[in-house]
Amino acid sequence: MKAWNGTVARGFPQEAMSFFASARTPEEFVSLAWLLEEGTRKLYEGVAGSLDSEEVSGLFRRLASAEEHHKDLLRALYERRSAKQTGSRDFSTLIASQKPEEEFTEGGVPVQEALLWVKGKPTEEILELVMSLEVNAYDRYLTMEREAEDQPSEEVFKVLSRAEKGHIQEVGAVFERML
Repeated sequence: MKAWNGTVARGFPQEAMSFFASARTPEEFVSLAWLLEEGTRKLYEGVAGSLDSEEVSGLFRRLASAEEHHKDLLRALYERRSAKQTGSRDFSTLIASQKPEEEFTEGGVPVQEALLWVKGKPTEEILELVMSLEVNAYDRYLTMEREAEDQPSEEVFKVLSRAEKGHIQEVGAVFERML
């Protein structure tokens, strides 16, 4: 990227992977990944509603929709692994014992903290934050793909890592057009 000035994604693996420290089973890892997808979706929806640029708002709406799709993939994987059917219930009710008090994004940033941070920030800085979140998500799903204990889990995490890589490219393209 033309604007790259040496900034790198921070926080992975310490913060993002520490979120998974309590997980003991593949189902718990999937459940916690679902929570991060939901937190990121909330961030993207909040950001989309606060921007003047239709192109950038549209990007955030697409990203929020993609996070919803990721949650559906994780829900299906959870149901296959645990034999628990989530049905139309909020998936998070099944994982309430693991659910942290605060919601986090894929990059390990608290959702409310991120929403406060983006207020008044230039679009370029918001896109840089999102890029780092997506890079962290990509790294996390690559790690989970390698550590998957069965083929269906590996395949889901492969799909998710590829989707996150696509998000990185999409955010990068919008960022490039802004320069």
